[in-house]
Amino acid sequence: MLILFSSSKSFAASPWEILNTLHPASSKPNSQIKELLTKPVEISGYTIVDEFKDEEISEFLLTQQHGSCIHDPLPSPNNLIHVIMPAGKTLPAYVGQKLVVHGTIKMSTRSDCAYEIQADSVQQL
Repeated sequence: MLILFSSSKSFAASPWEILNTLHPASSKPNSQIKELLTKPVEISGYTIVDEFKDEEISEFLLTQQHGSCIHDPLPSPNNLIHVIMPAGKTLPAYVGQKLVVHGTIKMSTRSDCAYEIQADSVQQL
């Protein structure tokens, strides 16, 4: 579940639902997504380990559905967020661990995921 915190506005739909409205073949966000991209979020999901060294990760992909982190092919790009950990922070490189990420989402330049978040904090659940 994704929870937004914003003093000025709340969203009727779940932010994962909003993020998923992006057509998988498009990189042009609709108005709902554009509005979401300007707000700090708290988002939970499951890790897909992209690359790791010394069994620690500083970047990973986040998906909303448990189990989609362990099969090939990856979920569609609109179901993935590239998470960049705060500077100097890492996590154990476990596939499928449930996390809560705090930060602001933006459009990604990666071809395998539509979104990116520079995490302000990450909590393991």
